[in-house]
Amino acid sequence: MIKLYMDLDLIGGCRITDLLNGYRPLLLENGIDLSDSHESYDYQIVSQRCFHFYNDDYETAQANRIAILESLGDNIIIFDDEDSPTMHCYRELLSNKKIKLVLKNYLLLRDEYRKPSVFGGIIWFQDKQHPRYQGYDFTDEEWNKIKLSGIDLGNYKQQLGIGTNKYNPSEDSLVKKHIDVFAVFKGNNSGRQINGFDAGKYYTKHRTTVWKALADHKSINVVMGMLDINTSNVLMFQSKVCISPFGMGEFCYRDFESIQHLTTLVKPDVSHVQTLNNFFIDGETYFKCKHDFSDLIDIIDNILSDDNKRMEVSINAYNQYQELYSPKKVVNHIKNLLNE
Repeated sequence: MIKLYMDLDLIGGCRITDLLNGYRPLLLENGIDLSDSHESYDYQIVSQRCFHFYNDDYETAQANRIAILESLGDNIIIFDDEDSPTMHCYRELLSNKKIKLVLKNYLLLRDEYRKPSVFGGIIWFQDKQHPRYQGYDFTDEEWNKIKLSGIDLGNYKQQLGIGTNKYNPSEDSLVKKHIDVFAVFKGNNSGRQINGFDAGKYYTKHRTTVWKALADHKSINVVMGMLDINTSNVLMFQSKVCISPFGMGEFCYRDFESIQHLTTLVKPDVSHVQTLNNFFIDGETYFKCKHDFSDLIDIIDNILSDDNKRMEVSINAYNQYQELYSPKKVVNHIKNLLNE
């Protein structure tokens, strides 16, 4: 029996605690137990969020990360709680012998991390004048610690019982959608800091570009802006197309809510991002657009002009998601990683 220890004083409230506790019966069936004792365990589970110090400057944040790592025991597995392949919060810790595995929900190819970006892996934050515009060059030892977790944001939300498995695909629910485009999200994130740098300005520019493009398109029925969650869920289910821009990462709960609501997903191209199941395939499970949304209106018009194709993609995305991200598959993947 492999024992995994989670220090709830350290990671209580992180997504991974809810996920693993929810999967506990399945984990036990597969020879994995969650230990509540720091004196008896094989691996300590630590959330990536433990190394986040967004509002500190880089040097202070890095000193805090090192202090956290030094306070932990050996045999650490860092679990990704996030929506992006970036490693900017713990890249410099990977050489430490305490860290045995880093399980990422999303990854870039190794060579892609060598390319400069502002926050080390979120490639749409491009600003050559930014003081931390740089790439990462992993050693073989560091890179071999990094594996795909088999989890995504949809798994976390599913374990919390929010928004998943609520609707069953049917031609009736797909045809009776009367809103053309759903574009509800937070647009302005001014002042959002990451290690002392203003990340909010990149986020704001990217997202508000969607609203500007849709405002100029007078011939479609659009819901956009910010809404409370209950209203948002109702309107998403009534919508044919959902636009999901990037946030501080490439993915969002909105992606998986859209799939569960049988609303066709349009988002910036994510073909540069690796996931275990390669779920996001253009024209099969979603429709990609350019990162600057310059082709967004043409893509929306094409989707709305072909209801059969729209419904085919929505149903295919729903069915594939249910198959690929089942709790059984997730737990089996984690078991195989630990046994290796």
